[in-house]
Amino acid sequence: KDNKAVQELYINNDRLIIVGTAYENKIAAYKYDYYGYASGETFVKVYDISDCTAPKLVTEYTQQGNYDNSRMIGKKLYTISTYYVNIRDDDYRDKCIPETEVNGVCEKIPAECISVVEESEGSTYAVVTTLDIENGTEPTSEAILGNCDELYASAKGLFISENDYYSESYHAYQQTTKIYRFEYTDTGVNYKCMGKVAGYINDQFSMSYDGEYFRIATTVNKTVTYDENGNAVEVQLWDEDGWRNKDLDNVAVSNVTMNNLYILNNNMQIVGEVEDLAKGETIQSVRFVGNMAYVVTFRQTDPLFVIDLSNPENPTVKGELKIPGFSEYLHPIANGLLVGVGQDGTESGTNGDCKVSLFDVTNPYEPKETSIVRVSEGDAYCWTPVATNHKLYITLANNEFAVPFTLNWYSNTGRESKSGDFYIRYRLTGEGLCEVARYEIGGNESRVMGATYIENTFYIIIESYGNGTYVAAFDLTTNEEIGRISLEN
Repeated sequence: KDNKAVQELYINNDRLIIVGTAYENKIAAYKYDYYGYASGETFVKVYDISDCTAPKLVTEYTQQGNYDNSRMIGKKLYTISTYYVNIRDDDYRDKCIPETEVNGVCEKIPAECISVVEESEGSTYAVVTTLDIENGTEPTSEAILGNCDELYASAKGLFISENDYYSESYHAYQQTTKIYRFEYTDTGVNYKCMGKVAGYINDQFSMSYDGEYFRIATTVNKTVTYDENGNAVEVQLWDEDGWRNKDLDNVAVSNVTMNNLYILNNNMQIVGEVEDLAKGETIQSVRFVGNMAYVVTFRQTDPLFVIDLSNPENPTVKGELKIPGFSEYLHPIANGLLVGVGQDGTESGTNGDCKVSLFDVTNPYEPKETSIVRVSEGDAYCWTPVATNHKLYITLANNEFAVPFTLNWYSNTGRESKSGDFYIRYRLTGEGLCEVARYEIGGNESRVMGATYIENTFYIIIESYGNGTYVAAFDLTTNEEIGRISLEN
């Protein structure tokens, strides 16, 4: 239906699970209130596809709030929505508790399943619903008064992060990240506790959990003041009367970014940290692999930090590699090897091209960029949607993977003359990375929505602004296009 947006698909044996947001009507999907919230509810439909020619609806449920995220762990689906209560509505009291609906039966979330943290100040709930796909038991829901900005979930724990701001003694505002820890139960999740760290995170890969310690990497915007000799000084910038100009006659005020990595225990208390990494730069990508963290920051060059987490109370920077450009996404491809996908550059900054790099981190004290494959070799400007959607990085068989890129070629006049979208296939060999093939998706009116492969066929889902949505298939043996089929009715 036009008022429903499918945002996630899962297949678990003979079950197909569809997740998305449903709006009250078509207009509501584009109508926001004064504070930027659109009204909607998250829906989940579970189908029995043991007979693929005749799928049967098994379970259907909804939870109030727009869809945020979900994870399938084993046979259980965890779905998170954000439910906003407009306290300026006359009937807001009737809407203060989020509702769920299972197979047509609607009820409010029980009070014992709602948590209000002491520091909660907003009017938004994060609603977590658990559905057991295997046993078919009724879904259970847990809610917490807070936003879901990013989700980290593994078999060992589920964590929700929320951006927050605070001010101390009228100083400049600082950004912090709250982390809500949930513990798995036989039937769902239970909220346990909250922690807080300075700064904001880049994405879900900025978080990790090994069952005992939670790790998180953040970027901090700091207001730093200096005296006439260039020494950092403590100055109260604000008081109850406003800006204190009299204290700033001989003081320079500057905003500086720093980068931190924190380790928290199961009580969400900080037990170890590495702070003030790469002054003036921001985190572009993070990857946790075992007891090691790999953090990429950027301003003009790309420092790749290798951080040893084996001693939670004393995490240590082992090595640092500075190279032009920066990696927007890191992916472990083999023992001691990382693939970096991102922007190419020079010592002066980015140059408009993209590159795929291979990093050898076998020796944490001396990380190396051992292989570089550039996308256009300077002939075009390009970017990759993998930077914001890691699911578009497709792992293939035999140490191969595929990444989508958009390229824009320019004429001598400086105007754009041609553009195109490609999925580029790469292979890891004994000599490094090499490009295997380019699968053309379309021009600047198209975008890739997803991809996968089955045996020797690579499938790409493409949305074309002129031709609707369709699937293109390519032969992984010959690299030739097999054909395309429209998904439009």
